Amino acid sequence: MNNSLYTLESTGTDPYHNIATEEQLLLGVPSSAVVLYLWQNQRTVVIGRNQCAWRECNIDLLTGDNGHLARRLSGGGAVYHDLGNLNFTFLYPKNKEDIRKQTMVIADAVASFGLAAEISGRNDITINGRKFSGNAYYGQGERAYHHGTIMMQVDFDLLGRYLNVNQDKYRSKGVDSVRARVVNLCELNESITIPLMKQKLIAAFEKNFGGKSQSVPDAWVPPVEISRASERFSSWDWIYGRPVDCNWAAEKKFAWGVLRIELKILGGVIRRCGIYTDAIQIGLFTALEPKIIGLVFDKNDVIREAKSTLPPGEYQSDVVALFEEAF
Repeated sequence: MNNSLYTLESTGTDPYHNIATEEQLLLGVPSSAVVLYLWQNQRTVVIGRNQCAWRECNIDLLTGDNGHLARRLSGGGAVYHDLGNLNFTFLYPKNKEDIRKQTMVIADAVASFGLAAEISGRNDITINGRKFSGNAYYGQGERAYHHGTIMMQVDFDLLGRYLNVNQDKYRSKGVDSVRARVVNLCELNESITIPLMKQKLIAAFEKNFGGKSQSVPDAWVPPVEISRASERFSSWDWIYGRPVDCNWAAEKKFAWGVLRIELKILGGVIRRCGIYTDAIQIGLFTALEPKIIGLVFDKNDVIREAKSTLPPGEYQSDVVALFEEAF
């Protein structure tokens, strides 16, 4: 009988608080504890630790819709979370990691609804070749976690709205998200609900790990520590300022010639700017290059600098239009 099994169900949908709680359950609990943590985020794109935010997400659309962009500790690709999605995290001693057993918890819970889940490689769980769960992993010190999504009634229109960025604009040394064929479980069985799935997951957790679970003690999730970590996970430095190399490019033909702008972004800051054109007034653009270097990669900041450097007229208006269109 395993007496070190614990469960925690988050009651909030703030992504930064939930990711902070996940970290606390990794680092701030007894090393022998095995925890199943269930949580949901409201309208959030979560990118992997080593991803370029601008490559993976249409940030303007997401924030304009009052959505959130978050970066997790683990690697892997970008995912979209809403209240039609249930997230799970297994947290455990690193030397007790058993990915197959952990994944079987998900498969058994889904099987209780008459659906046959299949483990596809290390990261995906599918039904008839269609992905409903993506998984990722992280370890620190003596402990590790395995977390993932369970798509039950995700709004795929919004998923496409926020994740479908023009990939020609960005070339990154970060990890590309894999755009796999996906399915909502409710499409396959209309009786599935979030509360029912939580019950089935806890039952499958106890079955596969051989014990009765108990609730995570309040002392393991101190509000002050989680609040401090939440501030870190919501900070600009964590979300945008990570040292991930990302290149941005835009090109367009105007009446006065062809203009191509290339930016090298590192840690959310423009480190290099190249402006290439066959226009006669090339000196105007040469003067703009050093003004852009050192700016935070933000559309408004870049446009403001272009307006202050280029004289009023068609060159300025066309360059501003290119930035407006391409960002």
